[in-house]
Amino acid sequence: MIHWGFLILAFIAGFASCYALMNQLAKAYGRITTAIEEAVRGLAFRR
Repeated sequence: MIHWGFLILAFIAGFASCYALMNQLAKAYGRITTAIEEAVRGLAFRR
């Protein structure tokens, strides 16, 4: 039988690490989209 406290702690730790990873991915995605937008604007501005 698994102890419920341990199970809950493991779940919270997993959720927290997943949330942190998603936060990092969201930041990276934001930077990438911003860079793409700037590149597109630069190309449009040159024309």
